[in-house]
Amino acid sequence: MAHGIALAPADQHDRHAGTRADLSELAMFFALLGGFTVFGALGVVLGPVAFATLGAIVDTLREAAPAVASTLSTGSERAA
Repeated sequence: MAHGIALAPADQHDRHAGTRADLSELAMFFALLGGFTVFGALGVVLGPVAFATLGAIVDTLREAAPAVASTLSTGSERAA
């Protein structure tokens, strides 16, 4: 019960941050829980930030992947 009382304000904050970062509540909950487990009290902030940053990196790589694949395939056709 003490964890619930201690994490309730952080959960409310992360819920609002999750809607701005386009993350689901469940993903934000696990980011908060994982951050708290790994980093302690500071993880309440660092966990969701790290999760959102990783999500942005993955999205950027997904968008760049077709361009890289077409460049690689074009380069190999020129060599042949």
